[in-house]
Amino acid sequence: MNRVLWGLILCLAILGAFGSPVQTHFNLEEAAHGQFGHDPIDYQDLIIVETGGAGMEQSDSGYVVPKRTLAVEIGEARGKQRGELFLAQYRDHDAQPQRIGDLLEGTRHFLPLKDTQKGDVRIVNRAAIVWLRVTETNDSDQGGLDELFDCRQRVRVVTSIGAEFEGDLLYDAPDARARVVDYANRPSRFLRLHLEEGMLFVNKDHIVELRELGEDES
Repeated sequence: MNRVLWGLILCLAILGAFGSPVQTHFNLEEAAHGQFGHDPIDYQDLIIVETGGAGMEQSDSGYVVPKRTLAVEIGEARGKQRGELFLAQYRDHDAQPQRIGDLLEGTRHFLPLKDTQKGDVRIVNRAAIVWLRVTETNDSDQGGLDELFDCRQRVRVVTSIGAEFEGDLLYDAPDARARVVDYANRPSRFLRLHLEEGMLFVNKDHIVELRELGEDES
């Protein structure tokens, strides 16, 4: 790797350490896709590091990737806990911001969760998450009710820990595959439920019963 690229990486690290709002992700994306004559970076190999400003991820090669945090509430067998999950500024396959759904449906089995009260970071097993609620109203994952979908169905979800939720399933499907059971059997790990207070993701492995509700049952 030439000295110019190492100098760029050093500048990025210094800016991140002092909490600078400047993010030179254009050059970083070029480096990540191998446009400087070396092997592309595997984003899945990056580890969390703490900085004075925005959250960052750093690989063994020295590359620094900016991160943002998202406030969530998680339900599991031990009870509920609140914290912040780390999301990448960009997804690894395009230039779109990573969303909470991308993180939950990704390849990582363990997710770092920052305790905003204590300031420490805990590692959460994704498979143990029964449900996850996004508590930030300004996150793009809270949207969806104003989007156009082919199907909208009110349902009640009963989970393995006894928690029950009522909300709307919004999805696109051809007429032949528009049933709730067809949507629930898609290969995703989590069912996305639209609640009045926000977005809820329910782990399908922890769903005991999924019941369709009529208008008089809502």
